Amino acid sequence: MLFAAIGFLLAACAGAPSGGDGKVSGDENGGKIAEALGPSQAQSMKTVTDYCARYDKKGFVTRMDYDANTITFECRRQSRAG
Repeated sequence: MLFAAIGFLLAACAGAPSGGDGKVSGDENGGKIAEALGPSQAQSMKTVTDYCARYDKKGFVTRMDYDANTITFECRRQSRAG
């Protein structure tokens, strides 16, 4: 567990968040997380949230491909209720 935490922190410092054991590819509009489903699914969902928050946006999962073991997501700017 300690090694997983250290690995996550190192990935965050490098600017490339990881989703469980997988990797994130994308830009400020969204992306894809490889090796995202199964035991790492909860971490992958957190990764979507954290990834989009870097751009002051909210993450939305648009596809969960169980055959390819990937999650595709979009980062959308949310209007602020005032």
